[in-house]
Amino acid sequence: MQLLKREAVLLALAPALGMLGVYAYESGRYRFLKVPSLLIDLPINRLLMGGVAIAVLVTLLLMAIGVLLKWMVGRSWFARFLTMFVVFYIFLGLPLLLYATTLKGALSSLIVPVCFALSGVSEMEKKVTTNTEDRKVLPWLPDALFLAFGVLLTSWLISGFGFWNERMAGDRICQNGSLVVGVYRDNLIIKALPKPGAELDDAVTLVSAAGAVLRECSPSFVGGRGISTADPSPR
Repeated sequence: MQLLKREAVLLALAPALGMLGVYAYESGRYRFLKVPSLLIDLPINRLLMGGVAIAVLVTLLLMAIGVLLKWMVGRSWFARFLTMFVVFYIFLGLPLLLYATTLKGALSSLIVPVCFALSGVSEMEKKVTTNTEDRKVLPWLPDALFLAFGVLLTSWLISGFGFWNERMAGDRICQNGSLVVGVYRDNLIIKALPKPGAELDDAVTLVSAAGAVLRECSPSFVGGRGISTADPSPR
């Protein structure tokens, strides 16, 4: 019965979590393009298609992690450490790697997962008694906190993919020599293109989409910084 309750809760939250994932992805894109997150305006088709795709990918990822966690039971210390490292790297190290804009920032993504993996293996080796009285008073609290923490880390991971994908993109859309970075209601969000290899400016301009002439372009510029402390601040 408890399993059915959990499945029902997940099914009820799936649409909202899918939309949250799409918003997180767009926030990562806008971070690189230096566009305020207040200008994120997602059309219905992107919410539906992106939400379904993200929900499927996250479900497969969680299933794979569940298999890994079951597999490591009874294994050697190194096998347990390696499994814990993979799990923590997916949710903690990989977002740092995706947001990294320097080699130092990429290497720093290994530190946090290693520390958490060592801590997790050490906790598994200890004999910890469970306080059943707390579970009787608030039996849903540990699961709710775990779900909230998991949603937060998953959103961070998805936003990292948005940042990385935008940084790796080559073909873009331009309008009258300006970069089109998004759409807000009936307006295009455009930014002035800097000199090749220069840093993108923080200013944005809204231009009516009616009658706009759009062309493909491949500009070269430096976008926003990531969130790793090892990455330098833009000047």
